[in-house]
Amino acid sequence: MKPYLVWTIFLLFLFTLVLSSLVQINQGETALLLRFGAQVKPNLNPGLHMVLPLGMDKVVKVRIDAVQSLSLGDILEEENEGNQPGRLVTGDQNLILAGLALRIQPDGQNLWQFYLQAPVREQLLRAEVEAIMATWAAAKGVDQLLLEGRISLGRELAMRLREGPIEKELGIRILEMTGTTINPPKEVQSSFDLVARSEANRQTLVTKAQQDSQTNVLVAQSDAYRLKATAEADGFALREGAKKDVERFRLRMSALLENPDRPSHFRRIWEEETSRMFTKLKDQGRIGLLDGGLLGEAPDFYLAPFSPSRPFP
Repeated sequence: MKPYLVWTIFLLFLFTLVLSSLVQINQGETALLLRFGAQVKPNLNPGLHMVLPLGMDKVVKVRIDAVQSLSLGDILEEENEGNQPGRLVTGDQNLILAGLALRIQPDGQNLWQFYLQAPVREQLLRAEVEAIMATWAAAKGVDQLLLEGRISLGRELAMRLREGPIEKELGIRILEMTGTTINPPKEVQSSFDLVARSEANRQTLVTKAQQDSQTNVLVAQSDAYRLKATAEADGFALREGAKKDVERFRLRMSALLENPDRPSHFRRIWEEETSRMFTKLKDQGRIGLLDGGLLGEAPDFYLAPFSPSRPFP
């Protein structure tokens, strides 16, 4: 064999070795490095890496930003309904059909478990979720589940999965629950729909009654405030009027004591008070003018009753 041919083969072999030793890890990926089947730490981050060639090192790439959606407790066809995983027994011995979608993501800190459990990951996760759903349904009545189950199922399921060992064992992270459905079996669906409508109507009436009650309370508070303000204003006016009457009486008493002609003074007081009283009665429509000259020039002496049906001319 000619020397240049040997060198050519050697260089091609060396080039092949170099190429098989270079591994490119893209953005969003993390890779496990397996040397003769055993894990080599640390994991390979994005970039160009050199590994042992000829199959001595195996690189398993995992997109850690990939999100997988797993449907659980699916509503199957009617002929298979008796065996479906979403058929749950409630605490009051009724049946409901539950289903949801679970969104998961690889855990970048636990890729070895993610790789090891890959063949059975979905089965183990389904079994864990179905067990949690069964205990969740058995602790509640059918009415509570149908009314509140869509909200509480996803929240409680995510909490229990995160508290348990399933995430660590499978090398995943639980992101969220979506598409939660809670329904009665098809044979009694119409009856439960009627109950749901009745409950919605009841809630509407309760809400309206509460709103009306609040409105009535506000109106009553407004009336009470208005009456209190009016009473305080009337009380203030009466007190001020009483103070003026007291002051006027005090002045009259002082004038009476200082006036030597007390009979004339008493008569003047009498005329003033009588005139004031009759004027007030006239303003109230209770008497009319009988003779404007009874007390001299001032037409302020009133005797005859005044009838609203027959006005005084």
